[in-house]
Amino acid sequence: MFKTRHILNLILLLAAVTNVSASTYTTKSIYVSPGISVGYTFGQGFNYGAQVSIGLIGLRYDDDGYFSGADAWLPTNEIYPAYSISYGFRNSKLNKIKFIDLQVFGEEGGGAGVGLAKITEKSSGYSERYNHLKLYLGFIPLAQLDIYYQIRSKSIISGFGVIGVLPIPVVAISKDTDEEP
Repeated sequence: MFKTRHILNLILLLAAVTNVSASTYTTKSIYVSPGISVGYTFGQGFNYGAQVSIGLIGLRYDDDGYFSGADAWLPTNEIYPAYSISYGFRNSKLNKIKFIDLQVFGEEGGGAGVGLAKITEKSSGYSERYNHLKLYLGFIPLAQLDIYYQIRSKSIISGFGVIGVLPIPVVAISKDTDEEP
C-alpha cells in the first residue's frame, strides 16, 4: 500500500520527536493500542474500521516497581505529549480506506494525527492516495474527525465517529527513581 520509504520516514520522525520529548521525563514505556471504530462518512454513509497504534507513554509505578492503582496504565501528566504511529482501515458503502499516521496525544484528552491514506472505490477498484488529518478528543472512547484531502485535485472526504482503544504497555524503556547514587 505505502512505499517502504514513507513508513520508514514516519518511524524516524516518531523516534526523533519521541527522543526529544522523552529526554525531559522520567518513566517511559512502549505501548500497543488496538482500536475499533464506527462512524459516518459524509456522502457515503456509515463506516466501521480498526487500527493499531504503537508509541511511547508514561506509566505510574509504586515503590516496588509495579503499576499502582486501577488506572495505572493511563498516561501520567508528566509524559505529555505522547507520540505514536497508527495503521488502520475504514470501510464504508462506497470506499475502503487504509491509512498510516503519526499521532500526538495531549494531556487534556485530545490529539491529532497526520499521514497518508489510500482510498479505493469498491465498485471500480480505482484507488488514489490522499493526505490524512485526524483530530480526536477523549481517552479510551475517543470522538474522532477524519479528513482525507488531495491538494492538486482539491478533493476532500471527511467523516466523524467513535473509536474504542485499549493501550497496553509492552516494555518499559526507562524507570528513573528519586534515589541518590
